[in-house]
Amino acid sequence: MAMRKRSMGLIKKTKREVNFTKNESGDIFLCRPPGWLAGWMRHLWFTHLTGIKPNIASPKYWQELSEKNGELKLIEYEDGSYEIRDESR
Repeated sequence: MAMRKRSMGLIKKTKREVNFTKNESGDIFLCRPPGWLAGWMRHLWFTHLTGIKPNIASPKYWQELSEKNGELKLIEYEDGSYEIRDESR
């Protein structure tokens, strides 16, 4: 499991993470998963944490969206907390 250093010197263990992006109208997109079961579980997890139902983007559309709008990352920690980071910087 990955470790993330926090700004206050605390270290949290990462439980799960996923990259996502948005389109111009604010809809959320995840890249296409490797299989339907993994995609379904990721969809439920993302919706549970954020309250937002994501869409699935084809590899070509994902590339277009992420180049135009950047990528964000949803990170859940083992203590149950989560954060969204801008990966475009």
